[in-house]
Amino acid sequence: RFLHKHAPLSSSDLTQRFWEQSEIVQLLDPSTHEPMNRYTTRQIVEEEEKTLRIADRIHSRSARKLSDNYINLFQLNSEQTKAFKAIINGRKLCCIEGWAGTGKSHLLAELRRAYEKGGYTVRGFGPDNATAAVLKECGFQKAENIYRFTFSHYHKTKEIGDNEVWILDE
Repeated sequence: RFLHKHAPLSSSDLTQRFWEQSEIVQLLDPSTHEPMNRYTTRQIVEEEEKTLRIADRIHSRSARKLSDNYINLFQLNSEQTKAFKAIINGRKLCCIEGWAGTGKSHLLAELRRAYEKGGYTVRGFGPDNATAAVLKECGFQKAENIYRFTFSHYHKTKEIGDNEVWILDE
C-alpha cells in the first residue's frame, strides 16, 4: 500500500525493477534442483557458505569426550541414547534434528547434566530471548541469546573459558 501511495513508479515498473536486481538469487529445491518460489541475496548465500566452511573445520576437530558410563545415569529412549553417544564421543560440532515433541529439549538437558558432571561449564544459547528463557527452564544456568553473547564477546565484555561446552537450541 505504501509503495502504491508514495512510489513514483507504477506497480509493474516497481516489480520489474525489483526482479532486475543482480543481488537476488532464486533458491533451488535441494533434492530436485528445481527453482522454488523462495529467494535470497548473494550476500546471504556467501555468509551461509562461509558459515558452512567454518562448521566443517570445527567438526573435524576432536571433541570433549565423556565416558559412556554417563549414559546409564540418564533417562533416555533408544533414539536419544544413540544421539547422546554420538555427541559425547563425536566431534566438536554436532547437530540434532527431529520433529517437535520428540525429546530434543530433554536430550539437551541431559547432555548439559552429563557435561557438568564431567567438569565442564555448559552454556546454552538460543537465537532469541524466548529460546534462552526455555533453556533456563531446562536447567541451563548460563543461557542467553547467541547474538547478544557474540556481540558482548566481540566487545570484550564476555569471556570464554577453556573448559566450556556450548549447546545452541533452534
